[in-house]
Amino acid sequence: MTGSVPVENWAEFFHCFMWPAARMQLKKMDLNVQFRMETQADILLSPDGQALKAMHEATKQLGLKFETTEWRIVL
Repeated sequence: MTGSVPVENWAEFFHCFMWPAARMQLKKMDLNVQFRMETQADILLSPDGQALKAMHEATKQLGLKFETTEWRIVL
């Protein structure tokens, strides 16, 4: 299965697919994630912001890659 699930449907996705699949005693199950964020034109992000720091740390703990293509930094 591939596709994009809007954030407002993530709970339903996990309820309908992930939790049942996790109980199937499968030999292997992979979930690939691509998480992209784009700010509004008037919103600036700081790489030192608490939320981004927490996300970065979580990617390390989960063995994921944290990549950025552009920062608009608050000075």
